[in-house]
Amino acid sequence: MSLPGSSPNQTYWAAIGWNNGYMGMQTWATKRVFLFSLWDNSKGDSAVIEACSECVTSHFGGEGTGVHIQYFYPWADGVDYGFRVDYEEDAEYLIYTAHLQIDDEWMVFGKLRVINHNLNGLGYFYQFLENPQSVGLLDTRAGVWSHQSYRYNGGDRWLPAFGGSTTYTTPAAHDTWGAGITENQTAIWMSINGPAGNPYDNKPHQWEWFPYDMEKLDIDIVVANQDNWRCGMKDDVLHQCPPDYCCSSYGWCGTTDAYCKNSKHRQYDSALTTKRGK
Repeated sequence: MSLPGSSPNQTYWAAIGWNNGYMGMQTWATKRVFLFSLWDNSKGDSAVIEACSECVTSHFGGEGTGVHIQYFYPWADGVDYGFRVDYEEDAEYLIYTAHLQIDDEWMVFGKLRVINHNLNGLGYFYQFLENPQSVGLLDTRAGVWSHQSYRYNGGDRWLPAFGGSTTYTTPAAHDTWGAGITENQTAIWMSINGPAGNPYDNKPHQWEWFPYDMEKLDIDIVVANQDNWRCGMKDDVLHQCPPDYCCSSYGWCGTTDAYCKNSKHRQYDSALTTKRGK
């Protein structure tokens, strides 16, 4: 991820979020920091297994309890930084290993451990942008999230994300916020705060889907047709629905509500479909 403009004080950018933790970047009054956090269901059973030599570790409270690793580093605006998290099961524990990429070099950020309270690995993935103390509301905060990819547990194949949908907390009428797809159609940007009418203040609707340009993701694409209406990823090939079709939760293309409502497979839709609704 990267920051397209300024980075005001008290801004949190989550590069990777999952069901009980996240990695990202933060600005403090006079410092900049990379962060790796893990929650423990308020049971106090999270622990640090390993941390980089310059990292600081501590437990936290407030929004639940947990443990985090902080790496104070003068990261710069407009520079791409890489984030990666892996997990493994070890008896009754889940161990999360974080890697950080700076200047095209990967380093082990650290390892955190928590008891497995029936958690499903990483669960789901998300990114967020936050002004936790609601300060400097006239300062525009923005970030760009790119090259998102994932790998199934036990697999060796990295699969690209095909886009993203946006959501937000309940804003006041005068608040400014925005999200969209970058000009090259391979990344998502998000923004909060700033003056009304700023270039990022487009106010997308909840869960609006922003599809990437599949041809720029370096994957093979097959468009479903009357001979094969299946959709999804198979053997490193994307099977995508034709124009105005939706990919159902069962992996078939269609145009009715049975295909287009309540399906989480919109990444396999035609980029031109309007049948998902708002």
